[in-house]
Amino acid sequence: MEMKRTDTFTNNETTIVNIPDSLSRILSLFDHFLEGLRKTKPKIVTEYLQALENKLLSLVTKPLPDIDSIQIPRLSEVVSKLSAIQRLYFTYAFQLLEIPSDYASETMEMTWHREDKARLFAAYYRSLVLCEMLGREEAIEYLKKYINGLLYERAKPDLSLEDLDTFWETEEEEGSHPSFGLGFRMSKGKFGWRVERCVLHDVSEPLGDPELCHILCCYGDTASFESRNPNFVYTMPKTLMQGDPYCEKCFHDKRHVDKIEHPPRKFWESLPDRAKEQGI
Repeated sequence: MEMKRTDTFTNNETTIVNIPDSLSRILSLFDHFLEGLRKTKPKIVTEYLQALENKLLSLVTKPLPDIDSIQIPRLSEVVSKLSAIQRLYFTYAFQLLEIPSDYASETMEMTWHREDKARLFAAYYRSLVLCEMLGREEAIEYLKKYINGLLYERAKPDLSLEDLDTFWETEEEEGSHPSFGLGFRMSKGKFGWRVERCVLHDVSEPLGDPELCHILCCYGDTASFESRNPNFVYTMPKTLMQGDPYCEKCFHDKRHVDKIEHPPRKFWESLPDRAKEQGI
């Protein structure tokens, strides 16, 4: 069994963020979420927007700078077109990114924590308001369907993929967040990761809501992977977000395995010892 360690996680892990692009993506997801509500639950939209406005007003501690004072032209252009609720949501995300009001460059170096906090916290509170309106059980079922629908809607399946080797070779580089853990490849049709630390888990802890954060951060992993190819299957019964000591992520290709079987707990527990034996 081939193994490798993923250790791209430090508290100072930084990335270059394009500020207008990052905030526009956050706003685009918000707009898509509202569009979904208007289509599927039109009777609650007015009440939901009022409740969300109240929630955001309680979270925003400083107003967005006046349009004329924003030093980034593309950002100023985006802000000038916002509705009242969009502006409030945008202001909260801007606040979480901790961008100085006189900052003049489109790009800024910041830790993963800051950008992920802006995306997650904004999504969390819009989802929490829905939970408070519909009841948590109904709202979470709605969020699951919404997340899966969004991911499949934006998926670009690649039917030319012959096996999982490409993903095994590039998983660390393609991963969207720094992490710490052990990877293993059992065959062309099966590999996985024991993730022992994840930046999204760290960022979510202050919210104190592992159930909802798991839906927003981890639930969509299955649809994200399986939508790439109809032969792919993803299993992850244990996650850091749900209080487990590590995430059990396993990727399967139905063309190269006789049966979809998630490795048993003893296997996951043995990985650190196996890594030591291999000098990893």
